[in-house]
This record gives sequence, structure tokens and C-alpha cells, in this order.
Amino acid sequence: MALTRITGTVGDSNTHITGSAVSSSATSISKVFSGGVMSGSAQTAANLPTGTVSASMGVSGSSTSTGSFGKLLGEGGDITGLTAPAITSIAGAAANQILTDDGDATVTSEANLTFDGTNLDMPDSIYARFGTGNDLQLYHDGSNSFIQQSGTGALKLATEDSGKAVSIGHTTSETTVNDNLTVTGDLVVTSDIQTSTSGTSNLCLGVNAGGGITAGGNYNVFLGDEAGTASSTGDNNTLVGYNAGTALNHVNSGHNTFIGATAGEAAGNGVQCDSNVVIGSAAGTGLTTGGNNTIIGCATGQTLTTGIKNTIVGKGCNVPATDSTKQMIFGRSIAGSGDNTFTFGDGSNDTTCDNGGTSWSNPSDIRIKKNVADDVLGLAFLNDIKPRTFDYKALGELEETHKEYVSGSTEPLRKSERQHGFIAQEVKEAIDKHSDDVQDGFEGWRVNATNDYQRVAPSAFIPMLIKAVQELSAKVEALENA
Repeated sequence: MALTRITGTVGDSNTHITGSAVSSSATSISKVFSGGVMSGSAQTAANLPTGTVSASMGVSGSSTSTGSFGKLLGEGGDITGLTAPAITSIAGAAANQILTDDGDATVTSEANLTFDGTNLDMPDSIYARFGTGNDLQLYHDGSNSFIQQSGTGALKLATEDSGKAVSIGHTTSETTVNDNLTVTGDLVVTSDIQTSTSGTSNLCLGVNAGGGITAGGNYNVFLGDEAGTASSTGDNNTLVGYNAGTALNHVNSGHNTFIGATAGEAAGNGVQCDSNVVIGSAAGTGLTTGGNNTIIGCATGQTLTTGIKNTIVGKGCNVPATDSTKQMIFGRSIAGSGDNTFTFGDGSNDTTCDNGGTSWSNPSDIRIKKNVADDVLGLAFLNDIKPRTFDYKALGELEETHKEYVSGSTEPLRKSERQHGFIAQEVKEAIDKHSDDVQDGFEGWRVNATNDYQRVAPSAFIPMLIKAVQELSAKVEALENA
């Protein structure tokens, strides 16, 4: 049977079927739009293999089989009993609604689905569902559009071949991720990365990072879980690492750089704390109101709270007091020697000088010494030391193996002015001559660790100078008493 077209107004007693609608190969038609009228070549009984033409039924006869339409286009009443192999089109006066078969060859018009030959239209909150368990769902709720995975498995947006791009979002619009975003390959960003915060030009990445920022906080960077969590105001702060600067929250707490897990975590909690640089895990954890401090190293500067203008560099280095000021400390696990001092060293082996001073000191307490004896190295030894004046050679006059050698250069190695001092080889000769009295730890002479060039430490001769003066004083006193 070939039903080519059904046209007309849908409804009882209004339907018309025109054209060559039924062929002699059709099995049966039991009901076509009750009360309808047939016209054309299909109106005679000769075109029906069984049955008769009835004015009240349109077409009736014995129904030898039933069939299923699947889905048809159009709108109208019930159609049953068709075993047609093909129906090419059905059109009605209403919008192009989709017809569905309930399984017993009864076709029902679906008001929620229309198809105009190009577009399939569905109203709000009507789902397009895919999968055995209706896992994949597409719909619009009246405000937003959704592609969601409601069952097992993941929602994957992928291309079958590598090298093909997947684009999400409009070029001028935002794309929001409301849950975790996992990237298993490279993340390539070809434009700006921005975070939506109050204030101006703030970047926040991490759980609660910069979560309290308000319109009064500008030009800040918060990277890491809980970094700058309390920050609401303050400008030009850079906090990187878990809990870095987490308490910082004051309108005048600005220009701080805290990098490392818990770095500066107590700084600026409702009080001014500005212009600090704290770098290192657990560095500057005690800092509260101090300013203009530089603290670099793991667990460094933890004692400092309110002090200002300190420079502390090296793992575990620290100031001696919470309010220490203007101390420069370099090394490993050493403590400063007091305000306005420069200290460097390793552990308890440190050397200190006042800022702007020329006198260096190191630990010399009797409590760290034993086997104390009088020094006998004095006047006789110093008489073998030869003070000299000299000029430094030009770079082109040095041995070619010297790291400062420059062929043909007339630039002096250090200073162009004539100098007072010693010749290291001559000092070594004096030391060898008095080797029985020169102790192994004497620091007045040594050889470089990286080459065979020799060096001299003039301050190491001070004990011998004092001994020589004492010997001369004794001779003077003896002459005076003679």
C-alpha cells in the first residue's frame, strides 16, 4: 500500500484524502478519520482488495492485520489498522507536531514535539534523553541550557582523532565550572586568566584564596588553598602557598610578598603590616605588625613579630627578640647579635660586626674553651714578618691560569693605588721557622681551596703583636729598674 499524502483540516467529519492513496496491494483499512470523505481514484471498491465504501466510516472492511506507524508528521485523530510499508508526509493546519504510535497502531499527536522539516522544537524542561538508563540528558529550564550526565560514567567532550580542538564558550562570554576541573594533559591558555572578585585586578586561585576580598582590595595575587583568606582590603600583596598570609586584613597592609606554605600566616591580622618579603615554608610565621623585613629560608625569622627593617637569610636563622630592629643575619641556624649588627655563620660559629663598623667579633667565651695556656709566639716571630708596600698587577700581567687574566689588559687586579701589606709566601716562611710555637689553627695564612694561590689574614697576628709589646715592655721595665 502506498499512502502519498493526506491533506485537509484535522478533526471528525472534516478530513479529506486526495490523490492515489490506496493501491490494490493494500491488505485492509478499518478506519481512516471517522466521518471523512474519500475522493479520487481511491473511492471505488475496485481499488480495495476487500471491504466496501461506507459514507459513515469513510472506508471500512475486514482488517486482516494491524501495523505500526512509528512516528509521522502532522496532526489529527486516530489512525488504526494500517500495514502500509511507507508514508511520505502528513501535514495539518496546526504547527508541525510529531505523531507517536502507542504500540497498537494508534497514532497520537505530541504537543511538546514539533518538526518543520529543518528544526526539531521542544519546550522548556522537556528532556532529550540518551542511553539505556536515560543517562545523558539535554534540556533548557527556561533560564539556562543543560547537558548533564545523570547516571553512571562520566560526561566526556572529546574528538575521535587527536589534534582536533574542542571549543567551549563564546569568544566574549564567560564559561563557569561549578565543580572540580581536572586536566590530564597540557593546559594551554592563549588569552588572559581572570578571576571574578571584588576590587580591581585581583587574581585568586585555590580553596578560599582571597575569599574575603572587597572593593577596597586591589592589585593582589592569592595563589594556594587558604592564601589570604581573611584579606578584604589592602593593595599590592602577593601571597603564594597554602595558608600564606591567611590572616592579612588591614587597609594599610600592602606591598607584602609571602611565598611558601604558612609563610607570614599571622601577619596583619587587623593591624598594619606592610612592605615585607617572606619566602620559605613556615618562614616569618610569628610576624604580626612588623614592616620592611626580608625573611628568606625554611622556618626562618619565626621569632620576629613587631620588629622592623631586618634582613634574615638562611634556613632556621632568627632574631634574638620579637622586636628586633635593623639586624642583618646570613647563614644557617644562627641568631643575630643585637640591633644594628651584621651576623653571618653556621650554627654557633658566627661572626659579627656593627653596621658601619670595622671590628669583627666571634664567640670567645671561656665556657667553650679548655686547655688554656700562655702564648709564647711574640717579638721573635714578628721580627721575621716583613711588612711591604706594593702595587697590584694589571690583568694582562697575571699568569694565564689566573681566572682574572685578560690578555693585553692594563686594568689593575684590584686597586691602582699603592698598598701596605704582606706577601703570603714570606709569611709562610716565618711560620715555618717558628713552627714549634705556631699552632695548627692559626688563621694568619692559608691556601685557596680552588687553586694554589696563597692568602693572609692580618688580624690573626694581633695576639702576637700583644705578646711582642708585652716582651718589649718587660725589657723597658728591666732597663728602667737597672
